[in-house]
Amino acid sequence: MKKLLIILLVLATAFTAYQFLKPDVSDVAATGLPWQIDVRDDGTSDVFGINLGATTFKEAATQFGIDYEIAVMIDQQDNANLEMYYSHFKSGPLAGKLVISAKAEPSMVTYLAENAVESEYLGTGSRKFTLGQDMMNIGETLLVSDLTFLPTASLDAEVIEKLFGKPDQIIDRGESHHYLYEAKGVDVILNDEGKETLQYVAPRDFHRLLVPLELEAPQTSSE
Repeated sequence: MKKLLIILLVLATAFTAYQFLKPDVSDVAATGLPWQIDVRDDGTSDVFGINLGATTFKEAATQFGIDYEIAVMIDQQDNANLEMYYSHFKSGPLAGKLVISAKAEPSMVTYLAENAVESEYLGTGSRKFTLGQDMMNIGETLLVSDLTFLPTASLDAEVIEKLFGKPDQIIDRGESHHYLYEAKGVDVILNDEGKETLQYVAPRDFHRLLVPLELEAPQTSSE
């Protein structure tokens, strides 16, 4: 009897440990993962539940929550984007950083920059105008144009092709290697020095990812 009690105690302890340590499959999202891209007939696409080219900036903020930073970003060529930045973004079991971008008219950019709570020059030469969350009312009319996801987990060429499929084209720009998927509107960037980056646009707008690379790329390889 004593031996039986010991065996039962060991089995109960093992079962409890298993219940505690086993992965919770309910946390694994069946949809909404970085490589799950739904392309629509109108040339837009759905990524992370965002319809690129149709979802408004404010709708995206409602979906992902208020834990964001919003800013106007102006690059060295004076191209301006309104960006919403989530430093702690999670898609199923995957974590990383997410940047949601919308194009803003010049007059709006001027207004927002003048009403920024903080401004600074970045190392890239871009200017950043940080806005207060009370400025989110402007997001009711602006449409999300781009998504940029920076995963915490590392990627490599084998993993990229397994998840996204064979790329239409690979463009090398020194230390960065761009795996391009025109039909999906995706540029998966492998960096020799730094983190990987996934850029998304509506497939109908894929030229916005491709043209700058074709103009600057020192080496191109088609797949």
